[in-house]
Amino acid sequence: EFAQVGKPDYDSTKLTTVLEQIKPISLVGAVGVAPGCFDKDVVNTMVRLNKEQRPSIFALSNPRDKAEITATDAYTWSNGAVIYGSGTAFEAVDVGGKTFAPGQVNNVYIFPGVSFGAICCQAKNIPERIFMVAAEAVANSLNDNDIKEDRIVPHPDRLREVGLNVATAVVLETQKLGLAGKTLGADHAAVRNTLASLMWSPSYSGDQDNSGTEAGTRRASKPSCAVSARL
Repeated sequence: EFAQVGKPDYDSTKLTTVLEQIKPISLVGAVGVAPGCFDKDVVNTMVRLNKEQRPSIFALSNPRDKAEITATDAYTWSNGAVIYGSGTAFEAVDVGGKTFAPGQVNNVYIFPGVSFGAICCQAKNIPERIFMVAAEAVANSLNDNDIKEDRIVPHPDRLREVGLNVATAVVLETQKLGLAGKTLGADHAAVRNTLASLMWSPSYSGDQDNSGTEAGTRRASKPSCAVSARL
């Protein structure tokens, strides 16, 4: 849709001019060589071009000193109008009495769950469709508190829960496509329960040593399918 053949008939070296011509809903930076290139004019242009919806701006370059725009600038310059995501962690920002918690857009929300689900159901292959349902599972994992803080991905403290949600969606879609070598359940609840029982999970129990003090002993549950994905 946005591809162009030949040299554009406008100044494509200026980002704001490109935005005016294309009128995108989302702007993604991932080049790692132009920190701060999403300046105030760029943010204002994105907001003006998307008056009926919130534009999204993703600054995915790492580390933070390479980010195309910081969370503070994105939220402040747009007065909280933009949906922001970053490749590195940024602190929450307060604008007009509302707290905006920038989401760290990282493959840790996708790959562990995809791998876990694919391995456990013995997927024959992993088509592109699987990554779409995985992404939808991440979005559907947002809870009320996440939405209240304007997160675009769930809080990182919930990674294991999100990973299980992703794996469940992956298995269900793999079974639906006839690509699963092993059926883990007939519906969402059954598949999720099966996967939950297969997840590697460290546990901690307190034991008394000879001195009478409590010494911690770590034990790990052993899943019945070999999984290299960290959940």
